[in-house]
Amino acid sequence: MRTFNSVPILRDMVPRSTCVTAAIYPVQFPMYLEQDINLSFELQKDLPHLQNLLALYNYKISYEKSCFVSTFHKSKSISTKQRLLIVLLLLLSGNVQPNPGPELQCSQTPSEFKSSPGLKIVHLNVRSLLPKMDMIKIWVQSTDADIVLISETWLSKYISEEHVSMAGYNIYRTDRLKKGGGVAAYVKSKFDATIVLSESICKQLEFLALNVNVAKGLCITVACCYRPPSASTEALCSLNLLLSRLNYGKLVLAGDFNWDWPKNVSDDFKSFCDPINLTQLVNLPTRPNLKSPEKSTLIDLILTNVPHKFSSLGVFCNDLSDHSGRYHS
Repeated sequence: MRTFNSVPILRDMVPRSTCVTAAIYPVQFPMYLEQDINLSFELQKDLPHLQNLLALYNYKISYEKSCFVSTFHKSKSISTKQRLLIVLLLLLSGNVQPNPGPELQCSQTPSEFKSSPGLKIVHLNVRSLLPKMDMIKIWVQSTDADIVLISETWLSKYISEEHVSMAGYNIYRTDRLKKGGGVAAYVKSKFDATIVLSESICKQLEFLALNVNVAKGLCITVACCYRPPSASTEALCSLNLLLSRLNYGKLVLAGDFNWDWPKNVSDDFKSFCDPINLTQLVNLPTRPNLKSPEKSTLIDLILTNVPHKFSSLGVFCNDLSDHSGRYHS
């Protein structure tokens, strides 16, 4: 085995049928995976099956070397084949979590979302924050949001925080150096929050990340990103570099990415999210087109590496812009 960019690379990946067969039937495992005659010379993109093979291989080796192997064989209570089958079924079942929590519920109204338990996070695309502060305050009050992430703030260094402040919240912002764009975050004053990364990259994106201590010993990293439709192709690479600079345990990344998630245009972004274990939660259009529903788009996204921690999600229309608001807790 050799490595490239910290990703294990094999000379090939065992085809699906071979992987399953190796898991179910007691075949001889090679001393080194790259000596397996079933491995050819090109790494396929089907990484989940490669992970299944590696997990089963490691399980087999560790099982054979464990101190209780002899006792286990004497009891004959369960065979190696059965144990490997159980592990394989768990791997194939998808997103297995040690404590998956409740199913994600859909909040129909802001007031319904307000009554939901847990930390409440709202993302809004406002297309100019300053003139819409009164409406934003109403929306925030109607949801009792703990954290409000804003994209397209259109703020500049000439607009002080005093003009965009909100009672009971601290504001953190990343302005675009030129007109338009920008992101901001409002966090309830009762939480201790610090900026860990703030970047505005010309013709690519704005990015703001905070560490928020929501309880004793519990810190989450909350990030907001705005990528304009005209962004250069380097924007995805820049986003990757920015995330790699964060030292996070639990991450929530929200924003207007202008990649329509259900369409092929977002394939590169999806491929980017998979290896870093980011799950996209929103499944409804966030920029609806009432005259032509087929032209509606899902470009305002909420991504996280702990999807099992979320209990509810809502997408609500508003008068702030032509984007719907996203709420999750």
